Formats: sequence, C-alpha cells, structure tokens
Amino acid sequence: MKRVCLFNLEQVAIIYCGDSNVSFFNRAGALFCGASDRDGTVEQEGVLVPISNDAPAGFETLLGLLSELQLRESRPSIADFNEVLAQLSCSDVVSVDVSRFEQSRWGWVYLNVMPGGEFSQFDGIEDGKAVMTWPLSVE
Repeated sequence: MKRVCLFNLEQVAIIYCGDSNVSFFNRAGALFCGASDRDGTVEQEGVLVPISNDAPAGFETLLGLLSELQLRESRPSIADFNEVLAQLSCSDVVSVDVSRFEQSRWGWVYLNVMPGGEFSQFDGIEDGKAVMTWPLSVE
C-alpha cells in the first residue's frame, strides 16, 4: 500500500473510501465524545478530493467555518457539522456518518457522500463513505 502524508494540507479535503492502493494520513485532534484518547495520526485508504477554500466575497471559507466551530464547541453535534457541510458549493449531498460520529475527531470527520447533479465533485462515483480532513490550528 502506498501512503501519502497530508501534514502540509492547507485546505479541507475529502477522502472517498475505497480500494485504491493509496492510503492518506493526517494529524487529528481529540475525539468529540470526550474519551481519554489523545491527538494522533489517522489514516484512510481511498481517493483524495480537495475541496475549494475559495468563498465568495463576504462569505467564510469552509476551513474558516470549521475553525470557528472548534473555537465555539468543545463537543460539537452532528447538526453543527451538517450545517457546515451544507456550505459546500456543489450539488452533492454530503453529511456526517451518524454511525461513526463517536469515532470522529477534530480534523477528521466520517461522512456519507451521495454524488449528484451537474456540479458534482464526485462525478462517476457511487454513493459511499468518506472522511473529511483539514489542517488544525497550531497554537
């Protein structure tokens, strides 16, 4: 298996899960559920889909929305993340994978992806599982 480091990632990306013989790994923060698990490195095999960090004038970037959420919430809800995901400028339906939310952490959230429409970022890909990853602020 080939492994790709995302430590230098400067925007939000989605790893569409599947057999690709390429695994992506990134740093992630603590679990949302408050377990004693610490920050660490997480990994997923699949296809990397960079998500644009350009927002129209007057609107917050996706990375900015995720950073604000982290500052506001010590334990975010599924609704908090789905609200952020609704800001994706595409015709796909992307939402938090409720069955894996307790395994999600800052910088690494499990998703369901339903590609569709003429502006799909996942054209030709079937409905499936994914992970959203993004760089965490270093303080």
